[in-house]
Amino acid sequence: MAVSVLGRAMQRGDLSPGNRVIEYTGGSTGTALAFVSAVLGLKFTAVLSDAFSASKRRAMEAFEARKVIMGISVPN
Repeated sequence: MAVSVLGRAMQRGDLSPGNRVIEYTGGSTGTALAFVSAVLGLKFTAVLSDAFSASKRRAMEAFEARKVIMGISVPN
């Protein structure tokens, strides 16, 4: 999915190397987007919950993704 979405956006001229992709993610899609962004020369920012798995955060960090972590508030 990440290859198709980002590759087609670049073919259309909607994205160019150096542009930033931002995605709210809660699973493996963020890691895939971080990887494909790195390969295509794009910058990637993942917006994710503080409940997101540490191993997936580390995987995104390996591809130089920027992360914005949102805390989850639960009403009393």
